[in-house]
Amino acid sequence: MNRRAVLAAVGSVVGSGCLRLTDDATTSRASTSDGEPTTVATTQGGTTETRTENPTTAKPELVREWQVGVGGEGIAVDDETVFVQTGGVVTAVDGTAGAKRWEVSLGVPTGGAKPFAFGEDLVFTAGDGKVFAIEPSGPTVRWQRETQFNEVRDLLVHEGRLYAVDFERQEGNTPAGLYAFDTDGGTVAWSAEYRSDSEDRWPRELAAVGDVLYVGMYQGLFEYDLATGRKRTHETEDGTVVEHNPTLAGGFCRREDGLLWLVGSVRGPDTLQKYDPAADEVRWEADVHSTPRAGPVLTDDSVVVGSNSGFFAYDRSDGAKRWEKLTREWPYMTTTVGDVVVGSDRSRTMYGMNPAGEVLFERGVEKTYHSVASLEDTLVVATQNLTGHSFR
Repeated sequence: MNRRAVLAAVGSVVGSGCLRLTDDATTSRASTSDGEPTTVATTQGGTTETRTENPTTAKPELVREWQVGVGGEGIAVDDETVFVQTGGVVTAVDGTAGAKRWEVSLGVPTGGAKPFAFGEDLVFTAGDGKVFAIEPSGPTVRWQRETQFNEVRDLLVHEGRLYAVDFERQEGNTPAGLYAFDTDGGTVAWSAEYRSDSEDRWPRELAAVGDVLYVGMYQGLFEYDLATGRKRTHETEDGTVVEHNPTLAGGFCRREDGLLWLVGSVRGPDTLQKYDPAADEVRWEADVHSTPRAGPVLTDDSVVVGSNSGFFAYDRSDGAKRWEKLTREWPYMTTTVGDVVVGSDRSRTMYGMNPAGEVLFERGVEKTYHSVASLEDTLVVATQNLTGHSFR
């Protein structure tokens, strides 16, 4: 079995040093070779039971490898470095050795999960209504720019520009701003403003394909010209002109291999879509059962979404539902570590599921809102500390 590393800042887990995935029973496994079914014998209370496990259902242990005394609600990974922002300080940690590389103060008090993006030689983040470009060789802040509203939701680097979307919760509506900065000097290429009719409809994620910047909003997917910032309008079947694309799901969007994976509301029910922008074609769509909260994240064969009731996996090729994992409360984040899907819900529980949907681990964490990310075959989780764990 290949070794899978997992970096996790998991309050209650850190104290134990190891996440045990078996109970107090004595368990032994025997197999003839890698990739073959395993015979498992479990002895408890004088009784022995045997069963056969396929290779994909074998449950490893999750073992802590290292710990760094820095935490936060927002983390990101670039190359072999883990980045975390806490209290206006950005810290870079070696994701292999678990050692702090550098830290730099942004000079502003920040809290909550903050986005990151990465250029060729700069690290971008945000906080307190500002966008920052950090030069790691210093480390120093090369430039900073104010945005119109106080919460930057997402950052995206694309072809020499940094795109940012921010918003401000207000009673009755949510004003949002969209910006294009030159990555080297922070010059504003263009900016645009959007105001929704609901205080709950804030921007979620950015994606760029071709000459279009896609902005995922809860009420739909909005399209802007990358060069000029001009918003594209669309016409519905009854001839009404609308600002969002009426056939595409908004909210969450992921780009991979030129495709967009979209989750949000389309003509009523909440929907997952596999969309080809070049052909302007929705290849398939599937009902996600309830309000989407996290994802989508992709494995080799599946796309996984977190909704109000749990995690749901769909076949990447045709959208057929593959498995589901119901949770105590709604999930708010997901990632993948190799072929393992890791996610957390608001009950302070972190879950790990293999490609068949079998639960590998289900463990409590110290903070309701924590963060996870992956570094190759490594999971990164941040709460009060940043720690590294491996599957064995």
